[in-house]
Amino acid sequence: MYLFGEGVKKGVRKAVEQFQKAKLGEVPGDMWRLGLLYEEGKGVPEDKEEAISFIRFAARRGYSRAQLKLGDL
Repeated sequence: MYLFGEGVKKGVRKAVEQFQKAKLGEVPGDMWRLGLLYEEGKGVPEDKEEAISFIRFAARRGYSRAQLKLGDL
């Protein structure tokens, strides 16, 4: 919601905070999105290795969007 400003004030940094909290719950969709943010350097320092690790995590859990992205990377 923070990433797109849906019902709250848009804020990439706040979105990153929430995704990092979600990391503890290991939610594949959140991990995929966090990987994209690291890939693009939005709200976090650009880090391709970190991006791949999050995207790989989601892909291994069957998240199809992550699987496609991992193939692209």
